Amino acid sequence: MSEKADFVRLLTELNPRAMPAAIAIYVDALIDYRAAQSNIDEHGSIVLHPRTGAPIPNPYLPIREKAAAQILKIGLKSGSLWTG
Repeated sequence: MSEKADFVRLLTELNPRAMPAAIAIYVDALIDYRAAQSNIDEHGSIVLHPRTGAPIPNPYLPIREKAAAQILKIGLKSGSLWTG
């Protein structure tokens, strides 16, 4: 099974009364969050601009923050999703 399908299955089990759309949005935000955080972990919060070489904030920072806001707003029970 894919990571997304695994997350949907687990969240559905943990939140049987949640609307499927809320679970789908949560899972998409969680996957975006994890990908953005992985990039930030690998490259740092400050990166070099690809053309000028000037230091700039990592473009994945706002992606992570938007995803985090969606995750917290939906507020589903997430069990062990954060340790997977």
